Amino acid sequence: MRLGLNLLALRLEQGAGVERFARNVVGSMQLGSKSSLWVGIRTGADLKQLLGKQFLERNQVSGVSTWRCRRTALRLFIEMVWMSTRTFPLDVVLSINNFGPLLGKIGQRRIVVIHDIWFLEPGYEGHWLRKYLFSVLIRIQLLSTTHIVTVSEFSKRAIIDRLNVDKKLVSVVPNCISSLSSSADESPTVDYASENRESGFVGEYLLMIGSDRPNKNIWRGLQGYIEFARTSTSFPALCIVGHYADAFQAELASVIPKSLRSRVDIRGFVSDTEYQELFSGCTGVLFPSLYEGFGIPVAEAVSQGKRVLVSQGTVCEEIAGSFGIVVDTRDISQVSLGIVKLLSQTDAAYSEELSPNSNAYHDCESLGRDLLSVLSVAGEIG
Repeated sequence: MRLGLNLLALRLEQGAGVERFARNVVGSMQLGSKSSLWVGIRTGADLKQLLGKQFLERNQVSGVSTWRCRRTALRLFIEMVWMSTRTFPLDVVLSINNFGPLLGKIGQRRIVVIHDIWFLEPGYEGHWLRKYLFSVLIRIQLLSTTHIVTVSEFSKRAIIDRLNVDKKLVSVVPNCISSLSSSADESPTVDYASENRESGFVGEYLLMIGSDRPNKNIWRGLQGYIEFARTSTSFPALCIVGHYADAFQAELASVIPKSLRSRVDIRGFVSDTEYQELFSGCTGVLFPSLYEGFGIPVAEAVSQGKRVLVSQGTVCEEIAGSFGIVVDTRDISQVSLGIVKLLSQTDAAYSEELSPNSNAYHDCESLGRDLLSVLSVAGEIG
C-alpha cells in the first residue's frame, strides 16, 4: 500500500492545533512493513519535528518532496493542483488541514483533515474576500475528497450542515495531548524564573493563547483584561502567546495603558518547552476564541487542573467541563467579569470536583490507531 502525507499546511514552528494533531495523532500511527510512505513538506521543515521521533522509528519513509511556499494562496495552489503530479499514483493520500490534491488515479482515497470551518460561521469577522476564497476552495476540494476527518462532533455537525456533506463521509478523530517529554523541543535550557521577573511576572500571571486570526478573538480578550485591571487594586499580570504578525502585535501593544505596560507581555510564538513552562506556572488560562474545531489549549488546561475562560456556545465549553469559566467573549465586560470569577474560584473547590474529561485526551496511541483505520482500505494498511 502506497500512502502519501501532505503536510504543506504545517508551519515550521509547532504551535497551533493542526501542528499538534500531526505530531500527536498522525505521529502515533504505525503503518506496517507492507506500506510505503511519501511525505510532502515545506522547504526548511524538519520531518522529525513535524511527526516526532517515534513515527520515524516505526515507519519507513520512501520519499520526501519539499516546496518553497510562504503565502496561503500559493500553498493552496500547490496542494490542489501541482501536488497531484506527485500523489497521483498513490493508493491513499492524507492531507492535513483543509486542502489536498484534486486529482488521483482511479480508486485512490483522498482524505482531508478539516479541523474547523470558521470562515463559514455566521459570526465570521474576517475580510469578505478571504471568506469567499476559502468557501469556494473548500467546495472545490470536496468534489475530489473521498473522506473527511475532523476533531470533534461539534466540527462534524458544522461540516455536515454548512457544506452539505453526507455524515457517512465524516469521521471524528479527536486531537490529543502528549506528555511534556515527548512534545518538548530540543531548545537549550532557559532560566524562566528570571525571564518572568524581567517581564514583570513577579507573582501571579494569566496566560492568554491564540493567534491573529479573527476567530481567536485576542483583541477582545486583551480589552477585557484591561477593563478588569482598571477596576482592581491587585491583579495578576498577563502573558499572550501564539502566532501573531508583527503589525498585529503592534496594534495590541498600542491599546495597553501606560500604567499596565509592565504587566502585559506579548511574547508571540514560543517554543514547546517555554510554552509548557508558562502553562505550568500560570494562575489560569484565557482562551476567548469564538470558534474552534477542538481547542487543544482548553484540553491542556483541564489536564493540568487550570481554570480556563472560554466562549459560550463553543466546543471549548464542552471540553472545559467544570474547569470552564463560560462567558460571551464578544462582550468585553463579560470577559472582565469572567476573569474575576476565574480568580475567585478556590483550588479546593476544583480538587473536590475534578472534570471527567481531565484525562480524556492523553491516549494518542489509541487515536493514532483510529486514524489508521480511517485510512485503511479493507485492512490493507498496517
